Amino acid sequence: MALNIVVIGAGAAGLKAARDLARKGATVTVLEARNRVGGRAWTDTSLGTPVDLGCRWLHGVISKDLTNPRSNPWARIARQLGTEAYEEPEIENHLFHGTTEGEMEMLWNVYDELERSIVEAGEQGQDRAASEVVPLPGARPVALVARTMLGPLEESTELDNFSTLDKARVSDEGSNFLWSKGYGELIKSYGKRVCEGYDKLKIHFSHVVKRILWDGPTVRVKVEVEGKDVLFEADAVVVTVPTACINDEDGLKFEPPLPTQTRTALTNLPLGHYLKVALKFKDKLMEQPRNNCTLYQSGGDTPFRKFTLNLDGSTIAVAYAGGQRAAELAMHPPEDVARLALEALELTLGDKLGDKLADPPNQLVYNWTTDPFSRGAYSYMRPGGGDARKVLATPIDGRLYFAGEACWVTAYGTAHGAYWSGKQAALNVLRDWSSKLTSTQ
Repeated sequence: MALNIVVIGAGAAGLKAARDLARKGATVTVLEARNRVGGRAWTDTSLGTPVDLGCRWLHGVISKDLTNPRSNPWARIARQLGTEAYEEPEIENHLFHGTTEGEMEMLWNVYDELERSIVEAGEQGQDRAASEVVPLPGARPVALVARTMLGPLEESTELDNFSTLDKARVSDEGSNFLWSKGYGELIKSYGKRVCEGYDKLKIHFSHVVKRILWDGPTVRVKVEVEGKDVLFEADAVVVTVPTACINDEDGLKFEPPLPTQTRTALTNLPLGHYLKVALKFKDKLMEQPRNNCTLYQSGGDTPFRKFTLNLDGSTIAVAYAGGQRAAELAMHPPEDVARLALEALELTLGDKLGDKLADPPNQLVYNWTTDPFSRGAYSYMRPGGGDARKVLATPIDGRLYFAGEACWVTAYGTAHGAYWSGKQAALNVLRDWSSKLTSTQ
């Protein structure tokens, strides 16, 4: 019998793990709850311009050598697909206090001061809440923006919730790149190549995994398909679903329960919250701004503190919200969220913008918290979480292997971290099952 592996999830981690296993001769079945590949990477084109509702930037690209193992692999994959990723041009930034333009240099100085405090604490081995080591905000408006940037907009949660140790482990090597068709489309194109490239690899869409039974001679995976239960069997399973899809009370179940250390790791790696609102206007906003001009707002009680204007040369503006405020917006209808984003942008630019919107469709709202197959944005580690990411990535009895952005220490919250974790999970499977794989070749 050939080595038989089930991979749960067809995001970056699942696709990479499936490809590497099939390439070595394993029979691979990928079970994906959505009707598409990509997971939390998704490019929408309904407004006429690619808008990444999930990850957008290819972080950590070493442009001088795309083959460098430390460089974001998606830039190399983009080249293989025939369309080069490109380094993000220098961005024009503006800071506003209400409608009054502030000093960007002061914002960057405060941001650097706060980040340095967090990273230095982590480098000293302190596993504390980031809020415990940063200077008090005082009355400076820029401090509010800087704290929002470092917490909700980067970590998808507030400074009280994430660990200094986790933040200090992140690699800052490389540059930010973009792909003209969108990051989600890049991973979708890779997924198509994976699906078509291996006879022993098959992806099933709209297959919602409910339960994994791993105490018998094989691992049995119970799946709900169109309201009916279907059973898959395998020698081992690679689980790449977001941590919230396991942590939630109605999430993926394991029988017998996972080991205590794995359950603790999952609890220490919840998902934060993030949403984007894209608004399409008749013309570009602001006079002679560069493409992807970024605005920051310190005034008003708004969940939206950051905006991108003229997205990739279009007339689209994107508003961002993260952390608890993004979670609260999940309870509101999309049209209300879009209105709040428009009002925040009006506060920033000091102009009524409703009559400047393009003809419908002119708005796009996506909150990953309400997506039943992600239930949040990306992972952060709670203070005191220690080596939770390494623990989660540790194989269990040669049967269960976890992968995904939450499993990669130096690049959590990214598509390339997910890719690397999928690669490692496949290596672990091939190591543990080498005898069975060799006997069938």
